[in-house]
Amino acid sequence: MTLTIKANQWFTLDELDAAAAGPVPVELDEEAWRRVRISRETLEKFVENDRVIYGVNTSMGGFVDWLVPVSMARELQENLINAVATNVGQYLDDRTVRSIMLSRIVSLARGNSAISPENLEKLIRLYNSGIAPCVPEKGSLGTSGDLGPLAAIALVGVGQWKARLDGEILPGGDALAKTGLEPMTLGFKEGLALINGTSGMVGLGTLVYAGARRLLDTYRADAVGAGGTQPPVGAEVPASRDDQASRGGRLPHHLRAGPHRPQGGRPGRRPARARLPPAHRRQSPAPSPA
Repeated sequence: MTLTIKANQWFTLDELDAAAAGPVPVELDEEAWRRVRISRETLEKFVENDRVIYGVNTSMGGFVDWLVPVSMARELQENLINAVATNVGQYLDDRTVRSIMLSRIVSLARGNSAISPENLEKLIRLYNSGIAPCVPEKGSLGTSGDLGPLAAIALVGVGQWKARLDGEILPGGDALAKTGLEPMTLGFKEGLALINGTSGMVGLGTLVYAGARRLLDTYRADAVGAGGTQPPVGAEVPASRDDQASRGGRLPHHLRAGPHRPQGGRPGRRPARARLPPAHRRQSPAPSPA
């Protein structure tokens, strides 16, 4: 099964969570590819007209006033992703990395980042290959998004850094070669396109959200659904109709007790002693032989 990212349809958090867990291969529909091509062609026309554009033919950050020849675009973009790959610590697990990568692919598929179709295709192939770039879990840069973790992914895309494949950590270039993939050759703006966004937060946040929702659903179905049930013996009185009435009848309908009166008390009053279901009643020990 292949998951198609469509230009005119929202990609939901549920889809992101499920795909990252799979893993499920992804592709773009033709309209998404058309938007990506138009975005890149528009930027190329701007460059041909000698427009000065940040991160395209200028340096970045404190060096923004320095012009950079387009002929040095690859060096500029690779220097950028190396400079911001500053995370440290243990590596994120493969599922989290897949969630972050897929979040970035979805964002780039909108056709607003001017990445070339060729390099976006290579990023999709990297995701589908099962390679998980090693993304250290601590740190990032606060400006312009999740530069640190996304840079670790981008470095593997150009054949650098480290990646995990089938449980083994390899140099990024070796992981690409082992799966038959070619590294990206970055043109102007493409390093920025790969790292300048909040895909790290979206990918990780989606998994946190999905996990919390599953926990809440389980709690509502099991813990809250049990209402006043007293584990482990499961006294039946707290779920009786009369006991529900004394609580305002808030117990969900499918969990309410059947039409019976509580044992050992008048309607609406808690009995002094709860009667246990037969399965939980203690059996009197057999008399010892004389």
